[in-house]
Amino acid sequence: MCECSDPACGARISLTRIEYEDVRGYPTHFAIATDHENPEVDQLVSEEGRFTVVAKIAGDPARIARETDQRHRDAE
Repeated sequence: MCECSDPACGARISLTRIEYEDVRGYPTHFAIATDHENPEVDQLVSEEGRFTVVAKIAGDPARIARETDQRHRDAE
């Protein structure tokens, strides 16, 4: 599922498990559907054809992403 900032979004995207783990290896990076980035909170990292990778911008968006990233919190 698209991980964009629109809570009503239900867009499906296609990633392999390895692709997803590569994206989410950074607590501020998310895989979204193409053209779903929100310039108020997202910075474009890459466009992969089937999906886009964004990073939450510095400040509150990045802080919230880090604080709510369960995978990295559990590793601490």
